[in-house]
Amino acid sequence: MRGTIKISTVAVSALALALSAGCGTAPNAPSAGGDTKPADVLALLASDVTGSVHKVAEVTKNTRSMRLTMEARFDGVATKAEGVIAYGDPMKAELTMDMPDGKMTVRLIGAVEYIQIPATDRGGLDGKKWMKLDLTELAKQAGGGDAIRQFQDMDPGKQVRLLLAGGTLKAVGEEQVEGARTMHYTGTAPIDTYLKQLDVKVQPEVKKQLGAMGAAEMTVDLWVDENYQPRRVRSVAGRTESTVTYSDFGTPVSVTAPPAAETADFSDMLKGLKLPTGK
Repeated sequence: MRGTIKISTVAVSALALALSAGCGTAPNAPSAGGDTKPADVLALLASDVTGSVHKVAEVTKNTRSMRLTMEARFDGVATKAEGVIAYGDPMKAELTMDMPDGKMTVRLIGAVEYIQIPATDRGGLDGKKWMKLDLTELAKQAGGGDAIRQFQDMDPGKQVRLLLAGGTLKAVGEEQVEGARTMHYTGTAPIDTYLKQLDVKVQPEVKKQLGAMGAAEMTVDLWVDENYQPRRVRSVAGRTESTVTYSDFGTPVSVTAPPAAETADFSDMLKGLKLPTGK
């Protein structure tokens, strides 16, 4: 069970960072200045830094879905992932993650997460292939519920708005991201400024966690293409960092729950157990 809980923690953290850094929009996003693109959008992106990033924030409000690849490190634990995310009601995501024991698939449907159980760990679970976690219920029963709620409270534009709120935003220059011309921006913001982007109920515990990892501020690097779509976001806070690259904005996303016969419910495993509250 401990191995399963550890895998869950890493998976939730990966989803949290992916969602917090994620940005995208449906195809045919409007450009700054109306429907007509300037002759060289990147020149405008460089000359009007604040106005352009405000436009990026506006565009991200139209986010529907995208494909992503991610490389992240959470307090010394490295992971890679690729998959799709769809923002809607409910939010859905599916990521294939590279873990120390091999690849693992994580599915998210609303507040329910499904984690693929490594074949070597299925012996005590009647051979079932998936672990179901009701994140809302888990938050009530165990410490760290704030981290579970964190990714649900995040929208795709928060890292962009964090750049604007930090007051240190600047353009680095034109760079290629997987063949696309982009403008690279960078900036930093105090952790308290970052926390204001989160639900007020989770702020104290998230602040505590980030402080324990040596995070006094958050650095965000953002690469924006000619459609004002973020193509890559890098976030660093203490010993936590992630780089997420986005493509296929508006791509159809279908995420379904695994068959019930192949799924073990984590809440059933917790019955009769008294878990620490973290207080």
